[in-house]
Amino acid sequence: MAGDANAFRKASVEVLRTELVGLRKTIGLVVKSTRSYKSPGRLNGKRQVEVQKETGFQQSQLSRFESGTLIPDDPDLTSVLESCGFDLAKPGGRAVCEVLRVLRDHEAGIQALLKEAP
Repeated sequence: MAGDANAFRKASVEVLRTELVGLRKTIGLVVKSTRSYKSPGRLNGKRQVEVQKETGFQQSQLSRFESGTLIPDDPDLTSVLESCGFDLAKPGGRAVCEVLRVLRDHEAGIQALLKEAP
């Protein structure tokens, strides 16, 4: 009986991990669409290589960030988000940055739930 309960607990942790991966990918799409957003002041949006030139953050890493497989350390995270068009002084930009930090900083803890017994 305990094994059945543990199987359900582990399955629910896997669902949580899957949802968090999906959230990373979704936020990556938000970053990409914000970076490439076209407006009267930015007729072509901004390309990844332009972000690299502004921030020093490698284009290949930016590609991984936008696909949800990498969340950079804080200095790079803030500079990349700002270069992509987020205003971190405003609630929306600040929220995106904070959610990414939580995902990055607690990913290993969520993974550890699979081995921790209640």
